[in-house]
Amino acid sequence: MDLSGGARFGGDMEQAAADQALAGLLFDRAYELVIASAVDGNPSAAPLLCARDGEDLVFLSHRASRIAAQLSINPRVQAILRGDEATAGLSLEIGGFCAEVADAEQRQRLVALLASAHDDVDRMLGGDTAARIWALEDAYP
Repeated sequence: MDLSGGARFGGDMEQAAADQALAGLLFDRAYELVIASAVDGNPSAAPLLCARDGEDLVFLSHRASRIAAQLSINPRVQAILRGDEATAGLSLEIGGFCAEVADAEQRQRLVALLASAHDDVDRMLGGDTAARIWALEDAYP
């Protein structure tokens, strides 16, 4: 996976291009995304729990949240990916497009994936009706 085109380490593209292993580690140990989106010039950002699912990052948001409403209108986002404690506070800037996961079987699999990575997922799901599950796909520079 070549992440150098769609990712930045503190603005130093040479470092990002030179250290694909570090970018891969951050994706593998993904913990939190700070997603930023905008609709009609109204920006919004939200920290969201996440996990890696193949080449995608998956995350959940509250069904009634502002970020969920914005992603439904404009799925193009910029995000800061933060790894777990083993990544020593490193973060990675990425961009891509978000798609809500509607398929019940896929959604159930992703809820289990998120729950295995985060203790608070069951509480945040609120009976599975309060949460929306999203995939951040197609990273771009």
